[in-house]
Amino acid sequence: MTGDLVPALDEVRRAAAGFLLAARDARGWWSDFRLAPGESDEWVTAYVAGVLAESADPACLEAARLGWALLCTRRHRRGGLWGYNALTPGDADSTAWALRLARRLGFDHAPRARQTLDSLKAFQGPEGGVAAYARDAEIRAFIGAPPERDFSGWCGPQACVTAAAAELAPMAPAALLWLRARASGRGDWTAYWWRDHDYTRHLAATAFARAGRPSDADHVAAARAAARSRLSAGPIVTAEAPEGSAFATACALSTLSLGPLTRGDVTIMAQATRWLIGRQGGDGGFAASARLVVPDPDEREPWRRQDWLPGGLIEGAMVLDHRRVYTTATVLDALQRVADGGSVAAAPGARRHANV
Repeated sequence: MTGDLVPALDEVRRAAAGFLLAARDARGWWSDFRLAPGESDEWVTAYVAGVLAESADPACLEAARLGWALLCTRRHRRGGLWGYNALTPGDADSTAWALRLARRLGFDHAPRARQTLDSLKAFQGPEGGVAAYARDAEIRAFIGAPPERDFSGWCGPQACVTAAAAELAPMAPAALLWLRARASGRGDWTAYWWRDHDYTRHLAATAFARAGRPSDADHVAAARAAARSRLSAGPIVTAEAPEGSAFATACALSTLSLGPLTRGDVTIMAQATRWLIGRQGGDGGFAASARLVVPDPDEREPWRRQDWLPGGLIEGAMVLDHRRVYTTATVLDALQRVADGGSVAAAPGARRHANV
């Protein structure tokens, strides 16, 4: 990264971390998005705390540890699973992010983490893909669906969930096998619960890079090529963010940072970084641009759908992270990767030894 960006990058990261620390409620939970069950606190807390757990800043680490402690107070579900919030059934994505947090904090051998990992394995199918819901009974009852309604979409393996679980060592070999089989060759893995495929690409490519298998180098290279193409014309534009999506741009920046970096890559990354720096708000946060969608339970290819209802609450809804914490955490993660010089393939927690 060019030297003129270093001071600004450090300040932007400090401000983004400060925004996230201030965004917690009185107990220490983060919450964001808004659907029929309310806002998400378990999943969002696991995600945001996981980003802060990569920091060397004592306040960030303390907040991440508190996030894990709060998650451990939620013990109402069978198997110790976590979910969207305290009302909803446990799901594999929320649980995977909580266990990723435990791993980054060095708590992956704690009794709660080990118990929940055993439960999470039930969500992984015989081919290695991971579904948000392993069985339909609880989620069917929760949304009041009739017995004849098909849940093959929600209970089928999804790339965004599988890629999130691929950081967890016991699930990684089969998860990566599933992701390999579904690689497009163009560096794409379709997102099920998101409008932004840049998010799934970033998760999958990072999982392959961290696994370090030489034969997966082509998958990482294809993902980086797709991210390079996405960023080469400037920030990534979406219908909801016509001036540029900080969320999608940060995801692509994280993917491109996987290296090795060419001179052209450094130029593109510097341009994207400068754009993100310029988009930071006065409070340290970034504009909401993470687009969560809720497909119908039988929908297997929601990426083909165009009639999403912005601000909806149930199936068919598309909602933004109205509190801006999910987008801001994603941008902070990308900028930390940039500051690491593209050394993202290192083991989680390595950033704690760097200046942040």
